[in-house]
Amino acid sequence: EIRRLIKPPRNVPAPSPGRAVNRRLGPHKGEAGVAVNVQPGLGELEVASNDGQNVVVAANSGFSFSSNFGATYTFGGNTPCNQTICDGDPSLAVGNSGNFYYAWIGGPASTQLGDGISRSTNNGQTFTFRGMAATCPGATSCTLADQEHIAADRVNAGASGDRLYNVWRDFALSFSIRISCSADSGATWTAGTAIGAGDLPRVSVGGDGFVYVAWASGGNMMLHKFSNCDAGLAPQAGWPVTVSAFTNVACPVPGLDRCNGRNILSSPKVAVDDLDPQHIY
Repeated sequence: EIRRLIKPPRNVPAPSPGRAVNRRLGPHKGEAGVAVNVQPGLGELEVASNDGQNVVVAANSGFSFSSNFGATYTFGGNTPCNQTICDGDPSLAVGNSGNFYYAWIGGPASTQLGDGISRSTNNGQTFTFRGMAATCPGATSCTLADQEHIAADRVNAGASGDRLYNVWRDFALSFSIRISCSADSGATWTAGTAIGAGDLPRVSVGGDGFVYVAWASGGNMMLHKFSNCDAGLAPQAGWPVTVSAFTNVACPVPGLDRCNGRNILSSPKVAVDDLDPQHIY
């Protein structure tokens, strides 16, 4: 089979003088390997897909969606926030239902900013508000729910819908990490549970329903483990653990105006093996 597929190079005759040669030097728009313009505007972007064909990209400038495997995108609008004050830091997730979830910062005033969740039931074309995943002040005496990140359980359904998880850093004089969850597709949320001191939390869900939160604490990568939302989002015995020490990416980096300023480039992320939830990366 390999011999059949490997063809010897063809001897292409040189073009005659004065004759134009039409060469296809590379892939065209929409094909694999070609960068496609999604939308203009500021970054802090995330991308999610429920089946490979339907793709959503969210940024501080709003969101765009694709229904042809990312070949082309349509702008869906600004951040789907229904609060008086709306901010960015978007985060995306896909639930067991296949619906998209979109997290954003918003609240009734500049001193009352939490994390809102919107849902799309039409493959990311439109989003409607579901509930506040964090309300500050209020949730565990938080100040401002900043740099939120969400994850959804794509394998196990919740008691009344999709299981969703939201982590954020409390933007106070000393940063601390919080987590909340929903078992009804984002309509209602638990009060924020304090995890510990640190910055830039990231959350993932394993196929067995356990929840993992990674964050940076000084020069260490930290990891915590929780039960699923229906089981009370209970911290597991023996956790958190220190994964390893790490050093921030050295600055400056060409093209970045905030290199390790407010947001560090070396934010830890956790992933769980789809085939074996005991394998954590």
